[in-house]
Amino acid sequence: MSAAITADWGIVSLSKAHTGQPARCTPLPGNQLDQNLKIVIVDESEIRVAILEDGLREAGYARVVRIGETKNLLARIYAIDPDVILIDLENPSRDILEQMFQMSRAVKRPVAMFVDQSDADSIRSAVDAGVSAYIVDGLKKERIKSILDLCISRFNVYSRLQSDLERARNALDERKVIDRAKGILMQARNLSEENAYALMRRTAMNENKKVIDVAQSIITAAEGLDVELVREVSWSNVRDKLNIGLFDAAHLLSPVAIASSLGLGHVRVRHIAPLNLSLNGNAITVTPDLLLALGDAADGDLSEPSVSARALARVVAARRRRGAEPLALGMTFPFSNHNYQLRLWMAAGGVDPDEDVHLVVLPPPYMVESLANGHVDGFCVGAPWNSVAVDLGIGRILHFGCDIVARCSEKILAVRAEWAGENPAVVEMLVRALRRAADFITDPANWTEVARLVAPRIGASAEVIRRTLAGTLKVSHAGERTNPRYLVIGAGATRPEPMQAAWLYAQMVRWKQAPMTPDLLAAARAVFSPAVYDSVLGCEADPPSDGPVDGIGVFTGRMFDPARIADRAG
Repeated sequence: MSAAITADWGIVSLSKAHTGQPARCTPLPGNQLDQNLKIVIVDESEIRVAILEDGLREAGYARVVRIGETKNLLARIYAIDPDVILIDLENPSRDILEQMFQMSRAVKRPVAMFVDQSDADSIRSAVDAGVSAYIVDGLKKERIKSILDLCISRFNVYSRLQSDLERARNALDERKVIDRAKGILMQARNLSEENAYALMRRTAMNENKKVIDVAQSIITAAEGLDVELVREVSWSNVRDKLNIGLFDAAHLLSPVAIASSLGLGHVRVRHIAPLNLSLNGNAITVTPDLLLALGDAADGDLSEPSVSARALARVVAARRRRGAEPLALGMTFPFSNHNYQLRLWMAAGGVDPDEDVHLVVLPPPYMVESLANGHVDGFCVGAPWNSVAVDLGIGRILHFGCDIVARCSEKILAVRAEWAGENPAVVEMLVRALRRAADFITDPANWTEVARLVAPRIGASAEVIRRTLAGTLKVSHAGERTNPRYLVIGAGATRPEPMQAAWLYAQMVRWKQAPMTPDLLAAARAVFSPAVYDSVLGCEADPPSDGPVDGIGVFTGRMFDPARIADRAG
């Protein structure tokens, strides 16, 4: 029995094509006097930059670009794509230092930083940020060449160490998978450990595969499934390939399955969601400039969505009065909670999402790039892209998605209803396997392993993944926030809930994506029917007693009643 499953994964690297996520450290050529090296100087002082430029020219470096101000620094460095970065700060404040350290962590290039004075904490922070050379009171023309050589040498050494560490971690992860596969073979075929491994090696040679790939296949087959995972870059691709039968099942945005079943935005293909993969997991992130403007306009605590929504209305009105372009806010898909949560938040403050701002559809991996390049002023997206923006110093998390809607179906296992009817045993095995996977993920003892496995697939750091699983996100360079409801997986979250489908349909009605009819409401609820789940795993208890009374929990306090959708949902 087989099933082709797709997930919306994207990998972004530091390159001229994709700048939302930094590349891995790559050593520069061994010849440090390569005159083709492109060097960026970040310095606001005309006098001090002249010292650096003279020293570089005398050392034979001609490709030198100066950045004279730090506004939108990361985006400008991405655009230049330098080989080496020299930063002269003279007497920097703590905030300026932190901004430079965040930039260093992001760009993965040799960085030499010149300061006139420092302290032990700043030096430690520089080392942690990967600054290759941190020079205190040492800006002299005759020293530039030797400092540049040292900077490149240290960067190359660090890059090799990072590569060695990553290879060691990958080898350890692969060893765990191989050992697990050996155990399955030993039990299933009564083989010794040596013979089990020999069989895996022979199979790998015969099929022209790596041993680790054979091991993964054995583990998947032990669940009774032969699964091929396919990576896609957009939700529309996932939907379309599922609808036409290129995929048997998909990791899908919850509203997309409902929209497809109702024939909204595409041909009508009925889906069912036999298992809910996750609740919540989104966040609203804005640029530091927009956060500052919201703070100036706020009439209370900006962490309260109602306060920030009213502040946004004032910012929007002020921009209109001075003839500025409307704010641009990114979301992943029209039929998504990212879209609905943004709209709920803005509408609560009196902002018309269709008239007062520009809502831009962007694939999740491109959100950070668009923020860095100034194409959007903020976005609502799932993990880990909000954290990536914060780590890069270009974004600040304003609200978690669960601040807007306390309990919200975010991702589901989606299958075509026709295919499910033809393959009921496969659907049941998928439900059992994914529920076991969810239980594994929710155990804190497994978070390190989960983070290491997931991080390379989506181009984010393992630490960001681990923080996400714990519900702890950096909301700014100086602060963290923890909410156990930020992302909910496993027990209490995997059973499909028709009420969730009704609420999502209500958003489609409210935002004029769908008409309100009893038949469409019934069809939407049928997508989230728990019948298959209950037959496989048994009916679970109702949502936790400390959850929202209506099972949804919109921040405005308005109770959701599926019988009153026509009276404006949410």
